[in-house]
Amino acid sequence: MTSPFPTLVSPIQVGPREVKNRMLMTAMSGHMAPADGSVTDRELAFYERRAAGGVGYIVVGAAFVHPSGTFGNQLGIHDDQLIPGLSRLASAIRKHGAVASIQLHHAGRQTNTSVTGHPLIGPSSVPCPIKLQVPRPMTHEDIAIAVEWYADGARRAMEAGFDGIEVHGAHGYLPAQFLSPRANDRDDEYGGSLENRGRFIVRVVRRVREVVGADIPLTVKISGDEFTDNGLTTAETPLIAAMLEGAGADLVAVSAGVAPYYYTVPNMSLPRGCFTGMARAVKAACNIPISTVGRISTPELAEEILVRGDADVISLGRPLISDPDFPLKAMRGEQDDICICIGCNKGCHDPSRDTRATACLLNAEAGFELELRMDPPARLQRVLVVGGGPGGLEAARVAAQRGHDVIVCEREPYWGGRLYLGTLAPDKQEYAVGIDYFVDQCRKHGVDMRLNTAVAPELVVELAPDVVVFAAGAEPLKPPIPGLDGPHVVLADTFLQGRAQIGKSVVVLGGGAVGAEVAHMLAEQEHTVTMLEMLPGWGHGMPPDAKWHIEREFANLPVEVVLSTKVLAIHNGSVEAERDGTPVTFRGVDTVVVAAGAKADTRLLEGIRAVASRVEVIGDAIAPRSALEAIAEGSRVGRAIGGCLPSVH
Repeated sequence: MTSPFPTLVSPIQVGPREVKNRMLMTAMSGHMAPADGSVTDRELAFYERRAAGGVGYIVVGAAFVHPSGTFGNQLGIHDDQLIPGLSRLASAIRKHGAVASIQLHHAGRQTNTSVTGHPLIGPSSVPCPIKLQVPRPMTHEDIAIAVEWYADGARRAMEAGFDGIEVHGAHGYLPAQFLSPRANDRDDEYGGSLENRGRFIVRVVRRVREVVGADIPLTVKISGDEFTDNGLTTAETPLIAAMLEGAGADLVAVSAGVAPYYYTVPNMSLPRGCFTGMARAVKAACNIPISTVGRISTPELAEEILVRGDADVISLGRPLISDPDFPLKAMRGEQDDICICIGCNKGCHDPSRDTRATACLLNAEAGFELELRMDPPARLQRVLVVGGGPGGLEAARVAAQRGHDVIVCEREPYWGGRLYLGTLAPDKQEYAVGIDYFVDQCRKHGVDMRLNTAVAPELVVELAPDVVVFAAGAEPLKPPIPGLDGPHVVLADTFLQGRAQIGKSVVVLGGGAVGAEVAHMLAEQEHTVTMLEMLPGWGHGMPPDAKWHIEREFANLPVEVVLSTKVLAIHNGSVEAERDGTPVTFRGVDTVVVAAGAKADTRLLEGIRAVASRVEVIGDAIAPRSALEAIAEGSRVGRAIGGCLPSVH
C-alpha cells in the first residue's frame, strides 16, 4: 500500500544509521521511575508500545547522568547497576525495528537540593526564576568532572545496547544554562561570547563522541528560542547548531523554551507546528539533519513541513502518547483513525496532578499498557450507556471494539457533555477534535448512537441491557445565594449553550476553570467582566499552562479578577459581597453568570438500578472531576464488561 505521506514514511540517514522513516519519538520524562532511576516494567511497556507503533527512532529520556542533576522520578544512567534494566529497555525498542537512543541529562540549577540531596550547581550564581535556590558556580574542575558524567552515561548506554545517544542541551538545563546569557554571567572562557558560552556543550559532545565512536548516531537537543528576557533566540541558535555539528553531532533537534515549559510543551492555545520557523533557521546553517517539534499533531502537517524543507525529521512527543500507532496509520493511509493529540496537557504535563506519571486525556492506555489490554470478552453482552460525554463515549468505544452490542443515549442534541461546552470557549476548540474521535470510533465499531434521548426506567426495560453504564455527568451547582433566581442571573452552561441574553456589564461568580473560560469568552465578545472568586487564587482545575495563557489574554481584555470575595446577595443591578471581611458592592451589573462548580447528576440512577441487573457508574456521575478521570473510568469499565478470555500476551 502506498502511503499518502511519502516523505514522512521515507528512510533517512542519521549519521551512520539509516532510519526507516522520518518520525522520531522525542525524549519525554515519564516520571515512572523510582528514586534510584531504574527502569520499571511500566516504563518498559510504555516505550515498547511506541516502538511497536512503527516510529523510526526513539529517544528515551531524560536520563540523569549524576544524582545532583535529577528532578525526581526520572530514569537514571549514573550508575553501572542500572545497565541491566536499561538493556531490557533498549532490547524492547530495537526488536520492533526502531533505533533505540537515550538522552543524557543534568538539570543544573533547574532542580532543588531537597530533591537531589546534593548542592545545586550551575555556570553562575544566578537562580532559576521558578526554583529560586541559588546555585554554586562551577569551577573548572567541576566542569571537567561534569563532562565525564556525560561520558560515563554514554559508556553505560553503549553497554546496555542502545543504538544512539542524545545530549540534552535545551529547556534551561545545565548545557543550556552555559549557553544562555540569562543564566551565565561568567567572565572566563565559559562566559561572555557565544563561543565561550558554547564551550561546555561542545566539550560534552566531543567527549561523548570519543566514547561512542563513529558508528553511533549522536544527536543534540537545543532550544531554538527560549522565549524569555535575555535568553537565546534564533539570532544565535543556528550558530550553536553549527558548532555542535562541528563537534560531532549527527542531528540537531530544535525545541523551544525553558522552565516552566509553557512554550516547551505548547498547549492548544498555540498553533500546530508552532516551532517550525526555528528549525528552518537552524537548518539553513547546518549540513546535518534537523528535527522539529511543537504540536505537529497530524501526518498531513508533518508531510507539509518536510516537503516545504523546514526540517528533515519530525519529532513526535505527545502525538505518540495519544496514539502510539500514529506512524503505522500514516504509512497505511489510515490517518482518519489517528487519535490526534489536542494539546490539552491534562495527563502528560500537568504538575498540579497528584502524580506526574504519564497519562493521556484521550488515550487511557498511555502509561497503563500492562493493565489495559483489549482482550476479547468471555461472553458478549448488550450494553446501554446513559450519557454521551467523554467517559460514556469511551466506555462505548471500548466495549464495542471488544465485540459487545452497545447503545449510547444522550439527552442533549450534541455529544461530549460538558466537555463540548468547553470547546466553545476561546482557544479550546481542539477539545472538539477529541470528541469527534470518540464519536467516529463508536460509529466505526457499530455503536447505536442516539442523541436527544433521555433514559427513563421504561427505556431500560424496553432495551433489556445486560449492563448499564451510567455516565450522566454533572449538573451545575447553584449556591444558596439570595437573588440567584433573578431574571438577569444565568448559569454558565446556559450561556455556553447560547440560551441566554447577556448584558454589557457582567459579573461571573466563580474563578475556577469554567468561570475563567466564561470570563474570557465574554470579554472577547466585548462585555465588561468582573470575575469574583472566594479563594485567594483563581484558575483551580486548570493546568498551570492553561492558566498562564488565559492570564496573558486577561491583561489585554476588559476583565477584573477579584479574589477572596464571598457573594452575599444578588440584586437587580448590583451584587453584594464581602471581601476579606469588608462589605463591598458591585454596581451597574446587567447580568450575573454563575460558574460555582457542579454536582453529580444522579437523578435517574435509583430508578435505573431498580430495573437493571447491573449498573456501573463512571465519571462525573460519581463526583465532578475532569475528563481525564471520566475517560479512564470509561475505558476500564469497557474492558471489564463480559470478563475476558485468557490472555495470549
